[in-house]
Amino acid sequence: MAATQRLPRRGAAVLIFDYGAGTQFRPRPRRFAFAQFRFANYECFGPSYLVRFPVDGHNLQVNVAVGAAASSSVRAEALAILDSIR
Repeated sequence: MAATQRLPRRGAAVLIFDYGAGTQFRPRPRRFAFAQFRFANYECFGPSYLVRFPVDGHNLQVNVAVGAAASSSVRAEALAILDSIR
């Protein structure tokens, strides 16, 4: 929560949880878009977008918090971080 409370209005934060190989999540999309995420107020990360997907035997949960005044390039950079996970 401290990270999102200090999030600059023009910034973004990406938090990745690795659940290992136990739970099965939906397949990873070829490219990420915020429309694929669920937006809610999550207890461990506050208001953020959430997506879950498997990568190389790891089931990942990703929360992305975006500042109220974040530009489209900041949003695109957050998605590029997710696209880079292999």
